[in-house]
Amino acid sequence: MAIVEIADLSALLPAGTVVAGLDLGTKTIGLAVSDLGLRFATPRPVLARVKFTQDAVALRKALDLSLIHISEPTRRYAI
Repeated sequence: MAIVEIADLSALLPAGTVVAGLDLGTKTIGLAVSDLGLRFATPRPVLARVKFTQDAVALRKALDLSLIHISEPTRRYAI
């Protein structure tokens, strides 16, 4: 996984890319989604944390994704 400075991110993404920001707390997950120009972020509803798999399903629905891939050192999930 590459680590980049936030200021350099837009130059690395294809035009028209939308970026989601996640704030993973112990009780909730905060969400925000960028516009196509990567200039503004719009907050999305805060999700209550439950269990890992249920959290991933809720994220997929909240961000209108067809697939979300999450890797952990010992497990891999596709939801």
